[in-house]
Amino acid sequence: SEYTEGGDLRDWSARHGGLDQIPLSTRLEIVAQVAVALGAAHSVGVLHKDIKPANVLISEVPGRDVPRVSLTDFGIGLIIDMGALAAQGITAAGLTQTLVRSSSSDSGSGAGTRLYMAPEIVEGKSGTTLSDIYSLGVVLYQMVIGDLTHGVAPGWERDIDDELLREDIGLCIDGDPERRLKSADELAERLRGLRARRDRLRKRRAGARRRRLLVGSTIVGPIVTLLILGFAFQQTRLVDEANRQRELAEGASAR
Repeated sequence: SEYTEGGDLRDWSARHGGLDQIPLSTRLEIVAQVAVALGAAHSVGVLHKDIKPANVLISEVPGRDVPRVSLTDFGIGLIIDMGALAAQGITAAGLTQTLVRSSSSDSGSGAGTRLYMAPEIVEGKSGTTLSDIYSLGVVLYQMVIGDLTHGVAPGWERDIDDELLREDIGLCIDGDPERRLKSADELAERLRGLRARRDRLRKRRAGARRRRLLVGSTIVGPIVTLLILGFAFQQTRLVDEANRQRELAEGASAR
């Protein structure tokens, strides 16, 4: 395994006083880098099958606020597309060839770490790129809440204040694989574009509020006008009636 002075994600965060002491933006960039690495593996037909903090290595680069991340330990991974490897000029050699999945094979040698395992893997089904994305989603959840020991359980949404991050996590850990993000690269893009997404969300909501106010004023304006006209008409009638009564009283006095 590659040596990194920061160690794995667990050790590195512990040396910084705990994950919750690290800025959220840094935590999200770490996950984005893991997502890019995972996307690269998937692009050449390789599954990782054991995405977890212990397999994320950290290198602190002088002059940079955000460390460099490596995704390591493909020991129980699978090659699911030899053609994709060949297209990149990569040769699967030695024991790696024993992990190539055939149409009749099971999920391969080992199933990963249970805390990060996708439901379909727990059920004994074969792993896919979407299973890796589920595991990555669990890591993202832990990074956002600042606790690498906490697993995903019903009600996890209550732990996440940011609705966009709730959406991102949900798109990774959906129980239906087909409803998950289709690629790890997409998650990286979403995380790195979080600030812009927040700005767009604020603008949409501000626009929606303005439209509601406009619609409200369009409705309320005529109603207020009608009420004013009705009040003025009623006042006119009262004045006319008062004048008529006065004239009758004056006529009676004259007689």
